[in-house]
Parts: sequence; structure tokens; C-alpha cells
Amino acid sequence: MSLIHQRATAVRHTLDAVRAAGLGAEHNAAEQIDAAREALRNLAAQPELFPTEQYPFRSELASGFYRLGEDADRRNALYVLVGKARASNAPHRHPSWALIAGVSGNEHNVLFERIDDGSEPGKGKLRKRGEHSIVAGDVLYMPAGDYHTIQVDGDELAVHLHIYGIGVDGPENRGAPVFRGPDSEAYDVNNRGPLSLGVQRVSLAHVVEAHQAKPLAFFAVDHAVQLPEEVPPAVPVSSAEGAVLPAGLPADTHHVLVLIGDA
Repeated sequence: MSLIHQRATAVRHTLDAVRAAGLGAEHNAAEQIDAAREALRNLAAQPELFPTEQYPFRSELASGFYRLGEDADRRNALYVLVGKARASNAPHRHPSWALIAGVSGNEHNVLFERIDDGSEPGKGKLRKRGEHSIVAGDVLYMPAGDYHTIQVDGDELAVHLHIYGIGVDGPENRGAPVFRGPDSEAYDVNNRGPLSLGVQRVSLAHVVEAHQAKPLAFFAVDHAVQLPEEVPPAVPVSSAEGAVLPAGLPADTHHVLVLIGDA
């Protein structure tokens, strides 16, 4: 089995296990959290599935951020983050639970809770409630509403898996406060549009390798607009149908499709 198919199979099994754990937006039981945490830990324990030449970091100050899979409604969204030392971000929260697992390197997370009453728009106050350095074998669970910052520590290239109850480009993320710093009482509102996620680099050799196995269907990456509802998230396409796009897919350049299958 090719690397592409090994990774696709492992991601599918991981997401199946996370769904089976039944995590909700809030108030998850310890056994649910443990089941989802173990599923992500098992995936992160296979670093050979995430070679950094396929998932490069963007710059010295920004991590590479790549979607591995998600549900049709953008729930249970799994990503791989790749970054070097000094890559960091501002205190922010997610609209649902989150799990972060280490593949390699050190991703330092500082967790905060918001302690003001939210009565004054644009102003608030955070209180630090903990910090975790996530390395290979570690998995951090964050409930909805927690704020956190991420910073890559050390000289080693850091590779981590993040899975969110709701994907980062879902509409539920808009309007969320993003504090200007851990000690700042000022925040900005997240009104960004769809994210521009990294595009995985796959060599011709990997495509040829995958060509020997069963079809993977198609993937939409870096799309600027949401795919039409009538287009399912995965549609197997044979060589005879390869020149025909699935019904309902706009004939424009907003969607990058990767077709892999039998000749």
C-alpha cells in the first residue's frame, strides 16, 4: 500500500474512532475524552505518515497548516501543523472541543480562562490556568471556551495533529474574540473569511505509487468558497470518468482537485 493510501486509511480510522467517542460541544465525560485522545495518539505515533517534505512550514514565523479530513458539516476536522521555533499566535478560543497530539518537536500551549463578564465590547480579561509542552506521545484536550496560545519551542521542526469539534473555517468561528496578547485587555473580533490552508506537496513518485492501489476519490484543497451541498465529500472516479467533473461542481478555478486511481 502506498504512503498516500496508508495515510488516508489511518486518517479514516482515526476519525471513525473520534466519532464513535461521541464528543459533544460541551460537558464531555472522561471516558469519551480518553477514547478520542487515544485515537489521536495512535495516529500521531506514526510519524512516517507525515513527512515534512509533503507538509512544509510556511515561514520562520508562521506554521504550515494542512487539513487531513473532516465531516461533510465541517465537524471532527483534523489538521497537521508544522512549524519552527518562534512560530506563535495570539490568545484565541475555539467554538467546540479540541485535541492536540505531538508527532515530533515541542508545541507549547498556554491555557487561559476569561474572567470578565463580557459586558464591554472589545475589552476583556484573561487569567492563565495552565500550560503544556506537547511532544511525541502527548495529547492535550481543551474544552470549548478555553483560550490558548501556541508557540513552537526548540530547534526541532515541530509536527502536531490538531482535531477540532468544529473546523477552523466553519461559520461558528466568526465573531469570536482574539486577544491582542496574554496580558492585554483588548481583543479583536474574528471576522475572517475562509482560510487559505496549505496545499500538501506530493511527488510524482508518490502518485505513481498510489496509482497501483484503489482509487482515493477527490480532495478539495485551498478552496475559496464552500463546495456545493450536492457534491459529496468523496466521489470515486474511474479513468473512464476522469474527464467528467461531478455534477454541481462549478467550472471555475476556486477548487483544486486531485484525482488518483486506476489507469
